[in-house]
Amino acid sequence: MNKLSIKLSLFILLFINQTELFAEGKAKLFGVVKNEAGAPMDIVSIAQIGSANGFRTSNNGIYVIEVPAGVPVSLAFSYIGFETEIKTITLQSGEEKQMDITLKLKSHYLNPIKIRSQWERVEDMTPIDPKQIELMVNASGNLEGILRATGLASSSNELSSQYSVRGGNFDENVVYVNDFEIYRPFLIRSGQQEGLTFANPDLVSNLKFSAGGFQAKYGDKLSSVLDITYNKPKAFAGSISTSLLGQSISLQGCSRNKKFTWVTGFRNKTNQILLKSQPTEGEYRPVFYDYQFFTTYALSSKFELQAIGNINQNKFRFVPQSQTTSFGLINQTVRLEVFFDGNEIDKFSTMMGGVAGIYKPNKNVKLKLMSSAFQSNENETFDIIGAYRIGEVQTDISKPNYNNIKKSLGVGTYQDFARNFLTANVINVSHQGTYNYNKNILSWGITAQQEYIVDKIKEWHRLDSTGYSIPYSDSLVNIYSYVKTNVTLPSNRINGYIQNAFNFSDTSHYKLIAGIRFNYWDINKELVVSPRAQFTYLPDWKSDVIFRLGTGLYSQPPFYREIRDLNGQINLQVKAQKSYHLVVGSDYNIKFWKRNFTFTSEAYYKYLWNVVPYEVDNVRVKYFGRNAAIAYSTGIDLRLHGEFVKDAESWVSLSYLNTKENLKDDYITAKLNQNHQVIDSRLGSDEQNKTIIGDTTIYPGWIRRPSDQRINASIYFSDYLPKHPNYQVHLNLLFGSGLPFGPPDKNRYKDTLNIPPYRRVDVGFSAQLLDGKKDKYKHKKIKNIKSIWASLEIFNLLGVSNTVSYQWIKDIYNTTYAVPNYLTARRFNVKITCKF
Repeated sequence: MNKLSIKLSLFILLFINQTELFAEGKAKLFGVVKNEAGAPMDIVSIAQIGSANGFRTSNNGIYVIEVPAGVPVSLAFSYIGFETEIKTITLQSGEEKQMDITLKLKSHYLNPIKIRSQWERVEDMTPIDPKQIELMVNASGNLEGILRATGLASSSNELSSQYSVRGGNFDENVVYVNDFEIYRPFLIRSGQQEGLTFANPDLVSNLKFSAGGFQAKYGDKLSSVLDITYNKPKAFAGSISTSLLGQSISLQGCSRNKKFTWVTGFRNKTNQILLKSQPTEGEYRPVFYDYQFFTTYALSSKFELQAIGNINQNKFRFVPQSQTTSFGLINQTVRLEVFFDGNEIDKFSTMMGGVAGIYKPNKNVKLKLMSSAFQSNENETFDIIGAYRIGEVQTDISKPNYNNIKKSLGVGTYQDFARNFLTANVINVSHQGTYNYNKNILSWGITAQQEYIVDKIKEWHRLDSTGYSIPYSDSLVNIYSYVKTNVTLPSNRINGYIQNAFNFSDTSHYKLIAGIRFNYWDINKELVVSPRAQFTYLPDWKSDVIFRLGTGLYSQPPFYREIRDLNGQINLQVKAQKSYHLVVGSDYNIKFWKRNFTFTSEAYYKYLWNVVPYEVDNVRVKYFGRNAAIAYSTGIDLRLHGEFVKDAESWVSLSYLNTKENLKDDYITAKLNQNHQVIDSRLGSDEQNKTIIGDTTIYPGWIRRPSDQRINASIYFSDYLPKHPNYQVHLNLLFGSGLPFGPPDKNRYKDTLNIPPYRRVDVGFSAQLLDGKKDKYKHKKIKNIKSIWASLEIFNLLGVSNTVSYQWIKDIYNTTYAVPNYLTARRFNVKITCKF
């Protein structure tokens, strides 16, 4: 309901009761009760303290009540899930006064579902309530976990915050915090090395996500956009949280005149209890921490300054001791036993700072000038020797050697060595602007950026099986794989956009956002122009439904890793990867059991060219360093979220994906016998070898991409005890079908095997130990505490052994085994959160 209709309703109600306004000893109080988003709240209870009088707001949040005149009257406005607001007022006889009320959500409380505004639905950006992050069971502890829980993105690694969207890899997602683009470390290869991502959940006030078909104003990535806004507080507040996985403290406040606001947070994380559940036993010493702040200062009503800063330190030390991994079938089990010598020491240090000035000469124009700097210093050093034995396991329970190795298949040694050092510096200056005219919104922006990369890599893997170094030579000791590079790469790039949001008229059922984006990189001298459009139709139906169409060209210019091939060599001729998006979807707001639900459905098709093929090892994306493929991605996403339990938001999602690629230079030269049967094959790499007499050329054609996870399903469910909403449960179920993989021989067409499906159930139980609004503690030390919550979390409730990658071992018969690397087992966590 708009403001005009609310005012009209108030006028009618007051007019009907006009004859009573001057009654002796009576006065009239009226107004609208809203939530923090400004939406009217119906059926809010209004109690007159000290009397039996009770009232409720109407369906549009309006209340009109009669109160005694000449004496103080205290009124309590209450609604389940919101903090009770108490107002005391004294009115004169016959006086009528308007008093609007805003109710705030209880901290760490079950949150009612928020219905998206029309413009949010037009933009095709899914809003996410950041308060849900506080309640969600999340092993990584990072904000990105909410994307997987709500089905907006997929991941098969609970230790990592990286995510895949509609067939894209981890590098194809752009993240903004208050319009500043955020970068992540480059060298991280496993989830256990990952620490804290940039976004601090305690500081977030707004969160929006798009899985494709997004606007021209969002950057040069192929898959998704995560748009984060930090809070601008209106009063002092803070929180302290501690658990077995780490601690955090956040503070926020503002000056008395409200011109200066600040939020700051410190986090410390250790995933030691999770890592100790992995098959490799040893000494894990992960230490991750970060500090950040965001401030604003209003120099005047028209000009505001902003500043943001972050220091992030991720340190990981690992001294492995032994590993025991069993795999295979129930009646044919193989076991790998490894004893280690050596250690791994990694350090990833990132710093980011940014300043912005916002100028609003009038209500229709907003101009923003921004500058930021990012630096990443990354050291990855390890030298680990593993002596292994592989053998068949006795599976006959009647045998005395049951569950022990009954037959040795081979022994050997492998050595992993790395001395990798990378420094990345990114500095940019940008301008953004918006202009509202005739109910349309014109937006523009331009960014100039300088990058400086220094990359030193020395990494090798030695494999010694049954006394022979592989690959075998009778005169040399060969290394199984070896990468060495020393690169210094300065570069400059410029990008920008212009777009317009057309709102044709107040009664129009059609809305359009159209724009164009460009980018240029001075290394490959390529200028890319990308037109994009989002069209929305709001039919004049009784049902609250909206239809969307998003289309356009999207490009991802290479940053650094895309131009470095599997051997560490740099190819400066790599062009931007490009794609065409077509997204068709609908948004349907419905009511079941008198509660709000939203059903979202989207079908999409993406065609990609100039693709740089890649392989994935754990969370490290290893590129081929050349534009060598075309690809496509198609699928459908279905999501339903709402109050399955009153005042408790839950999500159910189901996605289908099919993504494949066709490598240009991927072919097999096969030797034929006289019956034209293949007797030998090898991968060709030279155009001249394609036509050899007696041979034939076979092209593998379309093959599955490393991100081809066909089925993804997730359920996030919230509940609480009836009549005791302070006792809650939060359940998170994830399922992802198997990803393709193959031997580490750089031949993508051989990746025809499947990792087992990812299955995981996490559950958390929470209880409110103190409610600052209800409990009237008189002790000065705790009187300002808003709430204290205690939680018990169970990760991987069913104890499923999920596989993240494979280790390749050969036995004495030259048979190669893919030994699974398992993720974490069942673990418990206890957490206490205090808000003040």
